Amino acid sequence: SDPQGPRDLRDWIARVEAIGQLKRISEPVSRDEEMGAITYMAHQEIGAPALLFENVTGSPRGFRSLWNPIGSSVDRFALAIGEPAGLGVMELIQRCKTRFTNPIPPVLVDGEGVAANENHQRDEKVDIRVFPAARHWPRDGGEYIGTCDAIVTRDPDGGWLNVGTYRQMVQGKNEVGLYLSPGKDARLHIERYWSRNEPCEVVCCWGIDPATFIVASQTFPKTVSELDFIGGVLGRPVELVKGEVTSLLYPASAEIVVEGVIAPNSQKLEGPFGEFTGYYGRPEDYAFLVQVKSVHYRDNPILTHALMA
Repeated sequence: SDPQGPRDLRDWIARVEAIGQLKRISEPVSRDEEMGAITYMAHQEIGAPALLFENVTGSPRGFRSLWNPIGSSVDRFALAIGEPAGLGVMELIQRCKTRFTNPIPPVLVDGEGVAANENHQRDEKVDIRVFPAARHWPRDGGEYIGTCDAIVTRDPDGGWLNVGTYRQMVQGKNEVGLYLSPGKDARLHIERYWSRNEPCEVVCCWGIDPATFIVASQTFPKTVSELDFIGGVLGRPVELVKGEVTSLLYPASAEIVVEGVIAPNSQKLEGPFGEFTGYYGRPEDYAFLVQVKSVHYRDNPILTHALMA
């Protein structure tokens, strides 16, 4: 077996499809609760396949939506980190521990010709509503575009990049909400920038490979970058490219990347959202408001979603 993890989301999808763990849905499906309902029903069963919706109403042809990439599947988790399918859970845990103890720092590559830079939206052309975001649950406050995502912020003092999974609701054609619980790294970064009356730059990756999702949703010490651990899990450095309108870096192989800025005290009502715990989180409340400055995305981009199921 290949000791390295998948090159990107599509490489992982190919590996998963090869073991019969992906279901492509070509019929038209609504982004208003329908994808969420189908995923919820399908995932009542342990080991249910990942669902790739290829025809989402309100999005251009070819724009796709992948739900619950890992779900409850041990094999899909194994393939995400470059291990073979068919391992027992304890064996997988052992191999995972080894991978987490060997971090590999990221490398900077030229942005010319990388997958994430195949298409761009800039300035007044920015419109994030083309991507197949969805209302997951009946009482959700809006369409969620960031659930299986990776949000990159820079520590204003240490300079290292934090990567975390935080929810994001569409607020307009070039605005997205970012909800962060107190104490989360990205929130601490934003608050420190704001205390100096400075905006906080942010990169949002909305179509990510599952290894990035696995690492971004874990908690690490505040002085290390998750990018090193993603590299360790995959067995090779994450390739990053320079931002176009921010000083941040973003993964060269991501499906959809947004560069934005959170201006001092910029907030807007957001939520509620049906949480992975099975209930709605806190009622509608203020969340950070990201002004989207530019969007980079692959041809026929895949938006990744995570649903409580």
